[in-house]
Amino acid sequence: MRTISARSLIRFRPGMATSTVTAVKAHGGNVPSDFQSSQDAVYPGQEQKAIQKVSPQLLRDLQEQVERSGLDLAALGRIVIVDGFLLFINEAVREKFDARLLLRLKHETAKERRTTRPGYGKEAKPDEFWKTEDYFEKMVWRNYVSQHSDPFENGEVEGKPNKQRCAQAGIVVQEGLDASVEEALSWATNAIFKALLERVGR
Repeated sequence: MRTISARSLIRFRPGMATSTVTAVKAHGGNVPSDFQSSQDAVYPGQEQKAIQKVSPQLLRDLQEQVERSGLDLAALGRIVIVDGFLLFINEAVREKFDARLLLRLKHETAKERRTTRPGYGKEAKPDEFWKTEDYFEKMVWRNYVSQHSDPFENGEVEGKPNKQRCAQAGIVVQEGLDASVEEALSWATNAIFKALLERVGR
């Protein structure tokens, strides 16, 4: 399994994002050699830190669940997870994904996570406006809300998902907010394998 971040790629260069995802799918899940993930460069080791919060028992349970599914993973090829909070704003990009999952955070949780990064928030330098709390409020969160309001009742991104609209966009939204790492992992694993089973007609 491979995880890549498409944060800036999706938002500012949708054409490149589409071609990159197409190339990954055409080459058995192998990422093009010239693709550079900004997330990996800025936050090295974040996946390892997250997996340390997962109990070995849960990992064994999920592994057994995958094995019981009967899916021929070797025939399906490598599973590539593309991470990015603006992945679904471009329809051409969105349609390239076999499964589209949306995990949500509360506004305050998202702000805290961003502004407490090393060098962000109160530590931001005068010329690093994109690291400030003001930028989060006026740009990051505002864009998130404007681009994700449609799948939710009354456009409330922290509210109840509209099942019909989510189905039309092919997006699976996790119920509730601020899931733990273990909760998110269990939910995402089930959602991904449900999509794979549907893909092979089972």
